[in-house]
Amino acid sequence: LGAEAFIERLLARGIRPVIVHPERNKSVMSQPERIKPFFEIGCVLQVTAGSLVGQFGERVTDVARQLLDWGWVGVIASDSHNLRGRRPHMSAARDFLIAYAGEAAAFELLAAAPARLCALPLPPAWRQAA
Repeated sequence: LGAEAFIERLLARGIRPVIVHPERNKSVMSQPERIKPFFEIGCVLQVTAGSLVGQFGERVTDVARQLLDWGWVGVIASDSHNLRGRRPHMSAARDFLIAYAGEAAAFELLAAAPARLCALPLPPAWRQAA
């Protein structure tokens, strides 16, 4: 309640909110379109790499891919807490994205967009791939 107004205040101050793993939110899992207002007002949706490749179950994977199909995903990240309990799955996500959406989309979601989000330049080797 009031989240959109709060986000608008953040945006007005030059702060761009990142909504992490919306595909794992129970409300979004039951109705993925519920996240649309946040995307439309300027939030970045960050989907977890493991969600794309089945780490959190079929429903989460379906929602993550649906958000991707709708063009609402701005960044793919690991959400890795450690290497034992929750592995990064970044390589598997990259392989999936290349097959699913192409190499350019994989590069954008896994490297270019995260670098822009953090206001970081791409490393020289990555710039050649762009």
